[in-house]
Amino acid sequence: MSNEPIYRQVIRDVEARAEVGKKTYGRYLMNDVNGRDPLQDAYEEALDMAHYLKQVSHERRALIEYVARLEGAVRYAKRQFDSHAGEDIPSEIMSEVLATSPISGQPQPAPATIQPDPEVGP
Repeated sequence: MSNEPIYRQVIRDVEARAEVGKKTYGRYLMNDVNGRDPLQDAYEEALDMAHYLKQVSHERRALIEYVARLEGAVRYAKRQFDSHAGEDIPSEIMSEVLATSPISGQPQPAPATIQPDPEVGP
């Protein structure tokens, strides 16, 4: 994370985006008539943004569910370890949690059998 104020980050992003436009179209966007329909362009960009927002919503939900399962599995493993001092922590628990990671790039399997610890919640 940057300690730079948000407005400066936005300014930098706007300037970078203007450079992309100049590279693509040979000039910056100006207030002259250029033959394009800016309302249609903005509408299409908004549709693209809606897709990205829906995608990140799904990804965020998957990450939250994964973290809840991971926390529940760790708590369960700790209880198992505490009650069976000297024995191995059940590796199948950790294997299942890692296999269902939404950042693994693998298709998501059926819902995990390891559920979040009831004391923690979903």
